[in-house]
Amino acid sequence: MANEIQSDLLQSTNKNNCYPIKTLPALVDIIWGKQIESSIFQRWCQGFIFSQYEPSALIQYNGGPCAIITAVQANILLELLFATEANLENPWNQLNDEEVNQLLVAAILRIFNSLQVNSYIIVALSKDQTHNESSTDQNILNIEDSHSKLRQWIFDDAEALKVWIRDEIQLFRDQFGILSLLYSIVMTKGLESIQSEREDLTESLIDPTFGHASQNLINLMITGRAVANVWDNTRDIDGLVLFGIQKQPEIGFLSLMEHLRYCEVGSFLKNPSNPIWILSSAEHLTVLFSTCLDKDNLGIILLKDFLNEFFPQAEDDPNLVKNFTLYHYNGLEKSNKDRKVIYNKLTATTLAEDGTIIDNNDEQVIQCLRTKWRNLFKLEACNGYPSLN
Repeated sequence: MANEIQSDLLQSTNKNNCYPIKTLPALVDIIWGKQIESSIFQRWCQGFIFSQYEPSALIQYNGGPCAIITAVQANILLELLFATEANLENPWNQLNDEEVNQLLVAAILRIFNSLQVNSYIIVALSKDQTHNESSTDQNILNIEDSHSKLRQWIFDDAEALKVWIRDEIQLFRDQFGILSLLYSIVMTKGLESIQSEREDLTESLIDPTFGHASQNLINLMITGRAVANVWDNTRDIDGLVLFGIQKQPEIGFLSLMEHLRYCEVGSFLKNPSNPIWILSSAEHLTVLFSTCLDKDNLGIILLKDFLNEFFPQAEDDPNLVKNFTLYHYNGLEKSNKDRKVIYNKLTATTLAEDGTIIDNNDEQVIQCLRTKWRNLFKLEACNGYPSLN
């Protein structure tokens, strides 16, 4: 009984007591750099808003915040498809508002948990400063005024954080919601920890010219570490230590830039523990996923299922042409057929190991996916050809 009273007091204290952010200038500098371009800041000012055509699919209004949106979307899909504790009564295309909020809460908590810290910080506008999330006509937020009204809530355990986010989820759906999550993740990770993982301390997490996320920020959102590289492990090049991905993540990453020979994506990111990948082009991020690996609901991926799904050339028939199903998500309305943000069902066709593929396909999505499935021959889509931009 005493423990229950103590827990109630802690939750009540955390909900009602917020504090100024003493390290706000350093936080802003790491995220934005020395100067914030107003137009870029406005592009990042939106909440987590769901499509009316796909209840669990997030909408992105402007270029810029796709690193945050796709990371949350990927974790929503992880919860929706593979988390046994989700306990949703409706199929994914018939979710109600309560179930959607439940998925959003769980996705945000997964990102916090990936940081592997002992305490958590939420950064948000005080409640009387939030804006209505339901309208696509976003208010123009003043940068200095918004930052001056930010407060922080500190939690000593994950359960208290979960209760707060569940009760205050509207803060993340309001206009400052994406920035609130970004600031919260950076503060929870710790400014010094982020600095120790970055290689170029002069590079902000958001590009000051174009407004896109750096690879440091993308990696932070999907692996919990703000490293700059996507290869496996750590490399020492003539005494220069370069940090990469240290272990298999829950969410993967594939990049068109690897096809263009600008980077090397390691095995860890190409082979995540769940069949969900963030896809990167030069200017945008989208999500690719499969639904059918854990057929027996065992919480594990069996080797045979993995090979049959993603390495069909391992079948006995050397001439086998294999089809398998994937889904693609792009949060930008303009990049979806009829501007309807939905999960686009794809049929992928791969040739056998000894099949000959002439790599002259100029479709970016094919080029990107071939960095993992080298024998990918073609994609057929149900709702318009998928765009990485």
